[in-house]
Amino acid sequence: MKLHTVHADSVSSEHAARTIAMQTATDNADDLLDELILQYNKLRQQSITNELLDIIGGSFGKPG
Repeated sequence: MKLHTVHADSVSSEHAARTIAMQTATDNADDLLDELILQYNKLRQQSITNELLDIIGGSFGKPG
């Protein structure tokens, strides 16, 4: 009975450790994804701003 209890505790501890490790990995991946989405959106916004500035600069630069 003692051996069975020790084995069950060992299996439970290993399972808990794996569960915590996977949760940590998932949290880190979510954080990385959020960071990459923010970076992508900033670059996209800058690109749109640059295009608008080119359009506006072109329309004022030509004699009408």
